Amino acid sequence: LLHEGRILQKWHLDIFEMVRRVRPDMRLGLIDNGTYVRHIDEFARRGFRLDWLDISVDGTEASHNKQRDPLGRAYAQAMDGLRNARRVVTARGRVSSLMTLTSLNCPDVETVPDTLFGEHLVDQFHITTMSPKLSPNFDIEMSVEDLRVAWSQISRVMSMFPNKVFFRIYRTKDLEKLAHVVGFDAMRQAVRTARADIGRIELQLEGAAVSFFPNSTWPQETVLID
Repeated sequence: LLHEGRILQKWHLDIFEMVRRVRPDMRLGLIDNGTYVRHIDEFARRGFRLDWLDISVDGTEASHNKQRDPLGRAYAQAMDGLRNARRVVTARGRVSSLMTLTSLNCPDVETVPDTLFGEHLVDQFHITTMSPKLSPNFDIEMSVEDLRVAWSQISRVMSMFPNKVFFRIYRTKDLEKLAHVVGFDAMRQAVRTARADIGRIELQLEGAAVSFFPNSTWPQETVLID
């Protein structure tokens, strides 16, 4: 897994190939912004394929660029990456996209999976709330009302694309916001009937599955390069 910056470099493929030789059972994937495409010929030359590729799409073109890139190039890069994804992923591999919810893109939840599944670009679509670490992101963190706007769409897209759309929460703070949206009685009932797995608690709320990954129990799953 490439992480910390998420800009693929040519020498990263050397590491991927080395890991593949030493641990052929290990699944190798990439979280990217679409700029991996500049190395697509190198993938072909080596005959190397990923087991999974995830490229974030944070809303419509306007929302994505406002959230990620003031120069307005990020959305086009992400979509180019998704349209070329099958060229670098194994036949049984997974192509997915993640949308990080903020106050800027909360009205766009239905639009993104309609586009991605409509063009057959992804196998899965993941939605999560933002866990801001840097002060510039504090201003776009979702309020309860923003989450209310997003939640009404989340439950609909889950029914439209069953077993292909997933909603994840990592902070208790965001679980509390969701309780304000669905009602505390509904949240209490969901907690009573929740299913627990390693590092994950799955809640059923208004017909939608919510996966809560408490930071205190979530196992480390990344190998940091760079």
